[in-house]
Amino acid sequence: MFIVLWYAITSVLYAPWWGVVLSLALIVPEAMLLARWARTKPVWCVAVPLIGALLNAGLAYVGATFWGWGR
Repeated sequence: MFIVLWYAITSVLYAPWWGVVLSLALIVPEAMLLARWARTKPVWCVAVPLIGALLNAGLAYVGATFWGWGR
């Protein structure tokens, strides 16, 4: 999760302020899901940060391609 948080924080280099907020907002449901699954499904907890990193990369791609981030 720290790597996903790092991706979200470093998006300030190319994204507008609302893009950074959106990137940080993606972490909230991931953290809530990890907290819920930590005791009941610990093996599945490995996939949550991986999916979060993919979502963050997807947001950065869509932002750079369609919304003009980084120009």
